[in-house]
Amino acid sequence: MIHNHPSGKTLPSPADKLITKKGGAILNIDIIDHLTITSESYYSFADKGDL
Repeated sequence: MIHNHPSGKTLPSPADKLITKKGGAILNIDIIDHLTITSESYYSFADKGDL
């Protein structure tokens, strides 16, 4: 999964965390990473151990 954060803040919101947990089950897929990106940086749930 990947989406942008126009605010420039890469930290995931509570909604980002929720969809990461439930998104795979809803879509019937395995989520191997969820990235939030900005024009300057990114946040990887996999890199941070948040999956």
